[in-house]
Amino acid sequence: MEQQRPPSLEDMALEQVKLYARDLKELYRLERQRREELAEEKLVLEYRIKELKALNELFQSHLEQRFEVEEAYQELLEELRGLAEKLEGGAKEELKQIIARAESKAPMRVGPISRPPRGEGRA
Repeated sequence: MEQQRPPSLEDMALEQVKLYARDLKELYRLERQRREELAEEKLVLEYRIKELKALNELFQSHLEQRFEVEEAYQELLEELRGLAEKLEGGAKEELKQIIARAESKAPMRVGPISRPPRGEGRA
């Protein structure tokens, strides 16, 4: 029977280098894969940011239109109130009832309409 000799230091070092190279190759592959995943996730996030910005602009536009409509509505009611004060008799009462109905159907507001300064609140 032949006796096996113990591996030399060179053999052990070579085996260790092979293991290290294999591990390094796997780590590199995983790192590259993760970088690709991150790049894809970044693209998705950038697209979502664009969507949110577009939705915010649309919402701000609708708010601006609503403020304009509410201001015009309040101005109209004020003019009608002034006209009602100038009228006499049944026409005056009828107009006041119309104004009261219009005010009761108006959206509830906590306070006076205040438009935010332009440019604020926009991303």
